Amino acid sequence: MKAYSVDLRKKIVAAISEQKLSFRKTAAIFSVSKSLVQQLVKQQKTEGNLEPKREWETEIQSCE
Repeated sequence: MKAYSVDLRKKIVAAISEQKLSFRKTAAIFSVSKSLVQQLVKQQKTEGNLEPKREWETEIQSCE
């Protein structure tokens, strides 16, 4: 599956932080899952970026 663009990811996080929309409402507006919205907000807070992760990075983190 192809990753969502960084631009779209930034718009999603901005909708949450600047417009104070709920996860559910934001997900509906951008036609993505609520869990993706939650993951992006968490990634922004913990890592400070919204770059897509490579598949092998995700696999390594799940094994730890």
